[in-house]
Amino acid sequence: MGTLALMLWSACFFQAAVDEKTAEKAVRSFNAFPRAKHSEEEYIEALNAMAETVHSRTLNRLAAIVGSSSEAPKVRIAAALKMGEMAPLKKQAAAALSGAYSSASQAPAVQLIILQALGMTKDSGALSCIHRAFEEKDPDLVRRAVASAGIIKHPNSVDAILTLLSRLEKQIQAAGDGPKPAPADGKPVDVDSLKETADACNKALAAITGQSFASSAAWQDWWNRNRSTIKPQ
Repeated sequence: MGTLALMLWSACFFQAAVDEKTAEKAVRSFNAFPRAKHSEEEYIEALNAMAETVHSRTLNRLAAIVGSSSEAPKVRIAAALKMGEMAPLKKQAAAALSGAYSSASQAPAVQLIILQALGMTKDSGALSCIHRAFEEKDPDLVRRAVASAGIIKHPNSVDAILTLLSRLEKQIQAAGDGPKPAPADGKPVDVDSLKETADACNKALAAITGQSFASSAAWQDWWNRNRSTIKPQ
């Protein structure tokens, strides 16, 4: 793309991101969509069409959908993904998605995509919610949160990931070669799942630091000596 074309594209994109009248029209058209007369897929198409107008109005409408338990999971997921794509409004998107995460506690599939969308924003403001998700009991949520931290690539994630990795290594070592009951709830320990999450931690740490180590202890030793040299990407 030539310089002039790039400038024209940027100008059009910026205009779409701030045009109040266009945003109002997009939201009004979506709100008027006869939901009961159309399929879920058609409703999602209408949602996606509204999201093409990048504005705080459309972002807020999407956020309301993501946070609504009365909406179908597929619709909430589609809205969350569109929020993650709104790069000019990444701070607002990260804040809104973070707020919607707790309200989606009864819909793990929605939470999973919210975590993905938070990573898509690449905004450091998403990290508070992402780091809290490291404590989730669902390993899929934990792995998605770790992956999103690796996408955002902020050094503030390193300590949180190292804490998680160290805990995982202890659980793997305690479990040995076969499943054993966990002291807290009596459920068998899924060693393969623990190893998968530990692998996700190592990949995220590598993405953030550009380094590679075999254990949390080695990572910690390197981090203690180099934390001041790693800057946000």
